Amino acid sequence: MSQRAILRGSFLCILSLLVVVAVVPAEAQTNGGTITFSPATVPLSVGEVSGLITAQVAYAVGTTAPTGTQTLTFPYMPYGITTVPSTVSFTVPTGQLTATVSFRLAAAPYAWPGNGETPVYGSPAPAYGLLNYFVNGLSLAPSSLTVAPGSTSGSVTATVSFATDGPPTGPQQLVFRGLPSGATPVPSPVSFLLQQQSWTTVTFRIAVAAGTVPGSYGVIVTTSPTPSGDDSFTLVVTNPGGVTLSLAKPELSVCPGGAAVANSVTVTPFGGYAGTMLVTFPLLPSELSITPAQVQLPAIPPAQAATFSVSAKPGALPGTKTVVVRAEDSAGIGATTTFVVNVGTGDYTPAVSPPAITLSAGGAPATIAASLAPGACPPASSITVVPSGLPAGVTVSPASAVLAPPAFGPAAFSFQANASALPGPSTVTFTYSVAGASPKTTTAVITVCGPPAAPVSPVIRPQGNPNGPVTATDFLTLQWGAPAAGSAPTRYEWRLNGGAWTSAAGLTASAPPRGTVDPVQLFVRGWACSPERGPGPEASSPTYSLAPPAANFSVPASVVAGQAVTFTDTSSPQATSWLWFPGDGMTATTVQSPTVTFPAAGPKVVVLVAANGSGSSSKR
Repeated sequence: MSQRAILRGSFLCILSLLVVVAVVPAEAQTNGGTITFSPATVPLSVGEVSGLITAQVAYAVGTTAPTGTQTLTFPYMPYGITTVPSTVSFTVPTGQLTATVSFRLAAAPYAWPGNGETPVYGSPAPAYGLLNYFVNGLSLAPSSLTVAPGSTSGSVTATVSFATDGPPTGPQQLVFRGLPSGATPVPSPVSFLLQQQSWTTVTFRIAVAAGTVPGSYGVIVTTSPTPSGDDSFTLVVTNPGGVTLSLAKPELSVCPGGAAVANSVTVTPFGGYAGTMLVTFPLLPSELSITPAQVQLPAIPPAQAATFSVSAKPGALPGTKTVVVRAEDSAGIGATTTFVVNVGTGDYTPAVSPPAITLSAGGAPATIAASLAPGACPPASSITVVPSGLPAGVTVSPASAVLAPPAFGPAAFSFQANASALPGPSTVTFTYSVAGASPKTTTAVITVCGPPAAPVSPVIRPQGNPNGPVTATDFLTLQWGAPAAGSAPTRYEWRLNGGAWTSAAGLTASAPPRGTVDPVQLFVRGWACSPERGPGPEASSPTYSLAPPAANFSVPASVVAGQAVTFTDTSSPQATSWLWFPGDGMTATTVQSPTVTFPAAGPKVVVLVAANGSGSSSKR
């Protein structure tokens, strides 16, 4: 039955009606059941089958529920109308007084058009109802034509029946309303003549001119001059050219119950195509979901992109799935492409980042994020993560966290060490638990950093004579050892006596000569962590008293009266001050190695007093 033209036949003139006087059995009218139909009036066209009709049979309350097979009978069915199936039978559910049965009506090509009603009986349990129908006297097949501009369509068959005891006289025509400009029926006009019967079939085609505007057109067909009914068909005039499709991701991977993965398809016109496209995903595998299920694109050109997301349903079986992408306009022009979806196996690997952190005792907290390693296909349920094995004095917040589907985003854990936390590294275990599955673990190293212990064995050595005494004039080498406990220092500080602290990166430093400062002692301490924690306790060297010089000097092999001669200081340890008495009445001098001239020959007594911060001695 064609429902495209139902209720369009209001102009139909019923030239002849068959009047049936039905005698309804008294039992069916009084004690029997009632039969009602949906739809209330059944529409159908000649040469076609109606849509599904539902009959509701209800028996009177208080009667015995019918048992066994029941049948609907149609004793006064109008000419050319039959039921499908030919026998309409049903059973009443046990203990109930109602039943439902479905069937269809079929109209032969020669069926008489018009409105009518026919009684329907139930048996062997009595029931009664009236079935209303409307037969349209014109039907078309197929219901849609697609034609390119400048061409002619395939054939359409019109079945025509007239409500008359004899055929209409004279030529009849099919009349077309709604054809676009440039479209005409072939032949034109579509004429036919009935001879000895009141029905016939007529074949025609539609020719479309090259200049006809592409689009979808609804065309109504009637008969003239004798009306029989009307029907319609869709004429699709196609666009020139077409479109091509390109995917952003020809292949992608998803996890069962996991996060959706974005993809897109770009629709590009060619050959002068213009129109609008609907992107759909026909034959989509049942284990996959695509959102949105279809995308209506704006006008083309220019090229347009449809964006969508793909996900695998929980419980989807692993493997490769092929997704079909179709872009099509109302005229049926379009293109198809495919992409591959790899559904992963439900498994995962725990991961933490960073894998190691350093905490400053009493300092700021540091964070470790628990997540899943890349490429994971986590289960559909959530994952609970719990860190354990914390070193003494270290706390964590929160105590546990949940990685929730579908994203399973990272969970941040904040670790903090109190001021009394013991320095050193510890391994912390992160346990990942899923209901109904064995837990998985991964680890991270937490190092607590605090003030270092005191450096070991500070000493002072003269650079010129490392094994000799410390003197006032030697540059000094300062040395110490790394602490035996606590955090490893990142740097050291040293000072001599009560001087200012000076930073050193390693275990040695250099200091200038002491001069008159005596005695001398080295103090060292360490710093650790970042930010720095410390300083740690100080270590001190022994106290070094500077060694006094032993005065001494050298004289040239020959000294001549009236000629200059130089006396060279050779005091050791080296002096820092000198006092010379050349004798022979000459003035004393304080230079280190003086030059003098003796006026007269004879024995001379020369005296040197050499001194430093630790003492003095004399030599003559």
